[in-house]
Amino acid sequence: MPTWKDNFDKLPQVEETYVELKVNLDFSIKKSGIQSLAILSAGQGEGRTTCCLNLAVLYAKAGKKVVVLDANLRNPSLHSWFRDSNQTGLSTYLAKRTPYGELVKDSGYSNLMYIPAGTSPMNPSELLSSVEMDSLMAELKQSFDLIIMDTPPALQHIDAKIAASKCDGVLLVLEYGKVKPAAALKLKEELVHAEARLLGTVLNKVVRKSS
Repeated sequence: MPTWKDNFDKLPQVEETYVELKVNLDFSIKKSGIQSLAILSAGQGEGRTTCCLNLAVLYAKAGKKVVVLDANLRNPSLHSWFRDSNQTGLSTYLAKRTPYGELVKDSGYSNLMYIPAGTSPMNPSELLSSVEMDSLMAELKQSFDLIIMDTPPALQHIDAKIAASKCDGVLLVLEYGKVKPAAALKLKEELVHAEARLLGTVLNKVVRKSS
């Protein structure tokens, strides 16, 4: 999979690989009525946020109202892609310090909104598993066609499994050669245990051999 362009002005220029990924996802989304999608990876730096943003742009370009939600409360990064502050966001909303009207932000790109993670809390797992999180997801589904959720590394924190359980489907992003098969299988089993619906796996950073 290609790497993310480090300039928000390049957002509409999505690589062909992500177009193919969207086409494959469309079948599951249409068949099962999926409205929220969690993007998970086993570890850090495997391309999870890149995948979130590229898919969000593609669905926004297709006319869907999309919101990208940063649920990585321990090490958030989504706000930096939008050149925004992270003082308020999901964590402060769940802690009842930020009203819903100040939570969802305009990306400046048609049909695409985003929610920063907010300042890192002491109790991220507790916040993500809260009734307030359930209520937020229900409210977002009333306003958006698709919610795409960025999450923490799944093998490092239980937060990712909690976040995944809040979504209708899960897409697992794995860096080629980085994650051992046993670890990937363990993560898959944990997602099943969390009653998360795994839609597919993206093998990222594959080095193609020249013919």
